[in-house]
Amino acid sequence: LIRARRAGKKLFLLTNSLWDYTEAVMEFLLGPHAAAAGHDDWTGFFDAVIVGARKPAFLLDGNLPIFRVRPEQDGRLENLENAAFNA
Repeated sequence: LIRARRAGKKLFLLTNSLWDYTEAVMEFLLGPHAAAAGHDDWTGFFDAVIVGARKPAFLLDGNLPIFRVRPEQDGRLENLENAAFNA
């Protein structure tokens, strides 16, 4: 991940797992390496983290709802249905 980032690659994590499970697993796998890589936590390794993706529907159905997980607010969800995204 560090080499890909240094090479200018955009990195994302797309999983069907929900936030609670993803947070636990990724904290175990990448958490201990975050500070050495210059990140506050494991999410810093990625440009985007998408959980509960409902693959393959996520890739095919443009009408699925999208929510932002707010880890700083106990994992609360924010509905992004009408949000504007920058490319």
